[in-house]
Amino acid sequence: GATVRVVNQTGEISIQAEYEAASNFYYGTAKVKKDGKYGLINTQGLVSIPFQFDKIDYADKPLIRARKDGLYGYLYSDGGTAIPFQYKSAKAFQNGLAPVKKAETWGLIDLKGEEVVASQYQQIWQAAPNRWTFELDGKYGLFDEQGNTIVEPTYEQMYSFQEGYAAVQKGGIWGYIDLNGKEVTPQQYGLAWSFKEGMARVGFYEGIGFINVNGEVAITPKYIDVRDFSDGLARVQLN
Repeated sequence: GATVRVVNQTGEISIQAEYEAASNFYYGTAKVKKDGKYGLINTQGLVSIPFQFDKIDYADKPLIRARKDGLYGYLYSDGGTAIPFQYKSAKAFQNGLAPVKKAETWGLIDLKGEEVVASQYQQIWQAAPNRWTFELDGKYGLFDEQGNTIVEPTYEQMYSFQEGYAAVQKGGIWGYIDLNGKEVTPQQYGLAWSFKEGMARVGFYEGIGFINVNGEVAITPKYIDVRDFSDGLARVQLN
């Protein structure tokens, strides 16, 4: 069987049990497999959630995502069912909301299992703490934490937010929006990367350079390749 090792203030201890598989501990629980099913144990080796699930997450979220008989649902920390197992696919809760897939489309539910956004989208993912990107008919838009549409599905690509800004593409040309959906630059770049340390790499006709959060050219586009800034420095390749 698998051995679970725990390191505490007095050193390393081992929990020996006849498990088929065991993970490391995270937020006080480890995922373990017994008789083909997964559950959670605590650092004393006691079962906190019984071995009943095809898949289970750690207990680091307000509700624990799990899969049973091919469907996803959510559990309380004691193993009780919080939201019934009814979803074809589902993601973990973030900021009180979780994307869930019924049939072939995605929606957003709250911690009570109530729909904040009705299931009708091809994709939904968290793009920032209180922002959710969605795909509808091949175009991307943005919800806020109440499920209100703050960016209509007009973009052909949309990155997640970094430092409060997201790169978006329309007609093959890139620009940036802020958390309220306002365009901070026009759609004018051939390539675009996420912001890091207050600047973003972008592709101009002349080469690759950097812009700042105001959309102003911060470093002249004279390089054929550059890397993001890290601790105030960026590696570049000259023409």
